Amino acid sequence: MAADLVLMAAALVTVVVLWRSGARVSPGVHGWRSLRGWRLLAVAVVLGVASSVAVAVVSGAPRAGLFDPVGQLAPLPAVGLALIAVLTLLTREQLRSGGARLLTETALFFSASMVLAQVLVVGPALGGQPLTAPDRQVLELACVLTAAILSAVLVLITLSAGARRASGALLLLAAGTWAAAHGFAVAGEDLDLPLLVSGVTGAQLGALLLLCLAALRDPGAHVVAPPTRTTARLSLAGQLLPHVVMVVAAGVYLGAPLAGADPSRAAGVALLCCLALTAAQRAVAARDESRVAGRLRRSEAYFRSLVRSSSDAVLILDSELRVTWAAPSLQPPVDAPPLTGRPLVEAVHPEDAEAVRVWLAGGVAGSAGAAPIGLREFRLRAVSGGWRVLEAGVSDLRGDADVRALVLHCRDVTARLDREHELSSLAFTDPLTGLPNRAAQRVVLDGLLGELAAPAGDAAEDVALLLIEVQGLREAGEHAGRAVVDVALVEVARRLRATVRAEDQVARIGAELFSVLAHGTGDEPDRVAARCLSVIEAPITTEAGIVDLTAAVGLAPLVAGLTDRAAVDRAELA
Repeated sequence: MAADLVLMAAALVTVVVLWRSGARVSPGVHGWRSLRGWRLLAVAVVLGVASSVAVAVVSGAPRAGLFDPVGQLAPLPAVGLALIAVLTLLTREQLRSGGARLLTETALFFSASMVLAQVLVVGPALGGQPLTAPDRQVLELACVLTAAILSAVLVLITLSAGARRASGALLLLAAGTWAAAHGFAVAGEDLDLPLLVSGVTGAQLGALLLLCLAALRDPGAHVVAPPTRTTARLSLAGQLLPHVVMVVAAGVYLGAPLAGADPSRAAGVALLCCLALTAAQRAVAARDESRVAGRLRRSEAYFRSLVRSSSDAVLILDSELRVTWAAPSLQPPVDAPPLTGRPLVEAVHPEDAEAVRVWLAGGVAGSAGAAPIGLREFRLRAVSGGWRVLEAGVSDLRGDADVRALVLHCRDVTARLDREHELSSLAFTDPLTGLPNRAAQRVVLDGLLGELAAPAGDAAEDVALLLIEVQGLREAGEHAGRAVVDVALVEVARRLRATVRAEDQVARIGAELFSVLAHGTGDEPDRVAARCLSVIEAPITTEAGIVDLTAAVGLAPLVAGLTDRAAVDRAELA
């Protein structure tokens, strides 16, 4: 009596937990529409407790060794209601999405459960005493409903997503524990085994506890949680469970004669159904796998074509910054080592290796694991054997479980840089002599004056601006023509360039005006000016004869605080 009171109290607590969980997972649902899922399961528990109490009051305690058909029939409406409640935890869309594969797996699990019920419950009941046809039908119906509930919970685990699978796993454990308790009760009464009967109450209490945990763990169908390793394992377990139960059922069926039991004919039929459903499930699975593989191949070919035809080529680097995949357009010449399998810093131009290494390290030299930012230009070998310039952006997908790599989106900017170089040459180069023009001279002059204005400018090398005005070009043009003047100017530019040092800029800034930015200390700029005058005054031989030129030089030392305009004005005055 004390055990029955404890069980009844636990059942009432379970009803309260299920009812509140139903309100939590279905917010905003009122009226008869709320009587589904956990709330309907709470009603099933109340109905089961009420029917058990009614049977106990009317019939009294069953006599040992005798099958109690009324005690077995009374809870069946509650079991049927519980089956409906489990199915209402799923939406119609989820039930329709299962397909043939889920149907065959569920049927296989149901058949295997029936084999276990026939061998472990019905067999001992038939062996312990003769049963009438109605009594056996009641027992068979109880086994069918129990197997149906277990199958429905398996469907819940398979079709649910995210954290709800954990709730379904707890619900399956609860249903399995309750079914085992029911089997212990039937087998213990029929075989007169008090040890089995004494464990029934404990198993039922455990089932109620698991049922409460399942309801409390359920986040509801409206909550979409990202998949975790636990939910992935539960999904795999849900797919393997029908086959595991089938293997166990086959082992129990074949081992029953060794224990002196005689499996019923229904158990043999159920086992044959298991074998047939296994073949059907394998055929359906093979068909689904073939369809999925075909879709994957088409999807892979589709995206591969997109990647190949894209103007941006892709490089994929692993955690060690080795190239694991490279777009076909980035492949090196045939005689060069392939990109795949090599660290990227070994494949780029040696002058770009250190910059690329720092960039891939997140912009900090020597760091590791940081995410690269911004764009980076580097050179890779082209199929022709030369170097091409790539501008690369990066997507850090090392945290994505499906990628775990750095993805570089590369664009070939070689042609663009060549055009920019050509435009720069046109903008900063004198077309006749090839020397820098006035704009180029101003850029360099601004840079030198900026260095002098910096705190370290006092320690910098002295620089002077020389303006050289060539005289005699107009007379040469009047006597020999414009072509001779051009030849003379080209020769003057060559001589000036050969006279000064490599770091000294020579520019043509006017029709008859050249400039030199001469580096040196003391009177070195004066000596440079004298040499420039001497090379200009040397005769120039042309096809039209000898051209004699002279020149005037103005020298202005560059000092801190001077502007480029002021420096030019001083040189012009000089």
